[in-house]
Amino acid sequence: MRFLLRIAPVLLTLFFIGCQGSLFQVHWDSRHDGHVDILKQEYEMRVTAYCPCEKCCGKSSDKTTASGHKIKRGDTFVAADRKYPFGTEMIVPGYNNSKPVKVLDRGYVIVGNRLDVFFDSHQKARQWGVKCLPVKVLTN
Repeated sequence: MRFLLRIAPVLLTLFFIGCQGSLFQVHWDSRHDGHVDILKQEYEMRVTAYCPCEKCCGKSSDKTTASGHKIKRGDTFVAADRKYPFGTEMIVPGYNNSKPVKVLDRGYVIVGNRLDVFFDSHQKARQWGVKCLPVKVLTN
């Protein structure tokens, strides 16, 4: 029992920093929708999910993102740190069939290598959970 109490803080620290940065400089070409995207960077990110409900967004649940985008049913986009300008495209494995999505929103807890993927229902957002994933940041 004492052993577990000693290593618990270490394990918790490793869990929380496990998704904090692993940067891979890679050049990658892929064709989708008839044009070529170039991979700028790939980061290991902690990816959570949200929806436009008041539970997820609080008082800012007015169905408009920080970029001014009016949310429509079926929209796919991400909320990212301010270091990623609105319109930056990212590929999040397992989200939007692993096709590029744009940064259209911000979140007060979305800083550093954290990302929030958007779903149009609270149930879908909860099903996503929390994942550590290699997210590709694209340039055109």
